[in-house]
Amino acid sequence: MNLFSIGATFIQSVVAMPIEVIESPEFEKCKGKMRIGSICDDVDVFKKAVAAEPETLRGTFRIPNLGTDVPVYKAKKFRCRDLCKGTNNFIRLVYAYFKDDGKILMIEIYKKSQQENHNPGLIIKCINDYKIKKSKKQEDAKAFMGS
Repeated sequence: MNLFSIGATFIQSVVAMPIEVIESPEFEKCKGKMRIGSICDDVDVFKKAVAAEPETLRGTFRIPNLGTDVPVYKAKKFRCRDLCKGTNNFIRLVYAYFKDDGKILMIEIYKKSQQENHNPGLIIKCINDYKIKKSKKQEDAKAFMGS
């Protein structure tokens, strides 16, 4: 087996690694306040789609100038089954993609008709909370392995 085939095997295993989609506590609160019957099912469908194409999902774009090293995306034209059709009935979903961790953090969900834009402060808070929780888990694992 040569170096090229070993590298190709490694790349295939990394590419095939499934992406886990998790919801921040803030996302869960926002979702609960929406009062849309199909919202949980609709978000589950979105999670499957975004896990397959986190950086290139149609209808999403990267949010610039947030001051974070983690790419953050917004899905603009997400429609719930229980909402009537119309331009003001779209749902916005904001998520961060932690590529090295293989995780997507759902941060914010809101109706376009009720909120003009995403909340940069909330985005930064959720990313920082995720990083703190991750580093605490790593410290706990090191302490466990050391004992």
